[in-house]
Amino acid sequence: MELHFTKLSANGNDFVALDNREGLLHGGEVDLIRYLCDRRRGAGADGLLLVEEEPTADFRMRIFNPDGSEARMCGNGARACAHFAASLGLGRAGELSFTTRAGLQRAKLDGQRSRLWLSAPEARGLGEDTLRADHELWAAWPGLRLAGFVRMGVPHLVVEMEEGIDGLSLSTIGPLLRYHKAYAPEGTNVMVAQRMDSHRLHLRAWEKGVEEETWGCGTGAVAACLILQESRELGWPHTVHMLGGDLTVYREDGVLSFAGEIHEAFQARAEVPDSLLNQANSLQSI
Repeated sequence: MELHFTKLSANGNDFVALDNREGLLHGGEVDLIRYLCDRRRGAGADGLLLVEEEPTADFRMRIFNPDGSEARMCGNGARACAHFAASLGLGRAGELSFTTRAGLQRAKLDGQRSRLWLSAPEARGLGEDTLRADHELWAAWPGLRLAGFVRMGVPHLVVEMEEGIDGLSLSTIGPLLRYHKAYAPEGTNVMVAQRMDSHRLHLRAWEKGVEEETWGCGTGAVAACLILQESRELGWPHTVHMLGGDLTVYREDGVLSFAGEIHEAFQARAEVPDSLLNQANSLQSI
């Protein structure tokens, strides 16, 4: 079977995007998703994006993690998916609305940048008491401070460092917090933030499903700004620096949005065995 796909990057988050409006994929093709996202055998990506038919909006977005599980939402993935959908002729004048498992989203494209408006936060403060009571963990990482938890379509735990964020071993602390009992069984993304000044934040992200540090995380950037704005007097808009570049986070009339660069890296086709297209999903969607 030959699959045509587009590789996109949104502030360092990279994605493989497929036009699935004819329903070729059902979402249960775990080995295929892993193959496409594999950086040695496949195209390599932080996730797979599917554009599907949606009668109530311009399209429906589905996003799958590199481990094959389906995610509810991804901010940079949504920006990349909107860019890809526009290339298919969807939307009008660079503005698109689309559904996700986390609700209706809206994006606006402007050349090599795009902006995404987010649904309101779904939950705040979950699991914090349990995590705060883990004195052994905090004693082992004295430079970290629990800032808060918020679900922005997907769960984000935000911890803060006063200084030295570049030297932090995120590959060690990331999994400890991502799998912490406070957030079992779903787990959580982990955002480590360092306030630079009242309008600038340095952020590193460990994302579940990807299970490694990613170069960008849009919803995580918004989550960090939302939480730290209350304790660190951040101003709006706010610039969030990550490995893949800077995101700008806005809060206007109570509505959260963020903007960043977006570009299409290449288009390609892949020959994949038919067996990868005909399998049941063995992973629970998260």
